[in-house]
Amino acid sequence: MLIHRIFLTFASALLLLVLSGCRVTFAPASPTETPTPSATPTATIQWFPPTPTPSPFPTPNAAPTADLRPGIGELLLEDDFSDGEAWTTGSDNEGLAQVSGGGLLLGLTAERSYLFSTRNAPVF
Repeated sequence: MLIHRIFLTFASALLLLVLSGCRVTFAPASPTETPTPSATPTATIQWFPPTPTPSPFPTPNAAPTADLRPGIGELLLEDDFSDGEAWTTGSDNEGLAQVSGGGLLLGLTAERSYLFSTRNAPVF
């Protein structure tokens, strides 16, 4: 029991010694000086300078479509493609020309080729 008391006394003394080194003291706060404004102004950096605001475009006034055929004259021929014999038709390995369904059909099967059909009559 005596050893137990000696140990508790020694442990208590050691604990007080350790805790006395951890004591925190606070110093009174010293008043801080308030900075006085300087008499000379400093240059301000303008990171995003103002830009002019664009004005909207004026709305155009709609004008009627101009006649692009002035002074051409009267119609000389009108065809409804009901007569397939009046047109040159045929086919080969590059394409096909035929009158069908009220129209002239031109179809190409080869690249970089051309095809045309002409009317046989009347001759102008």
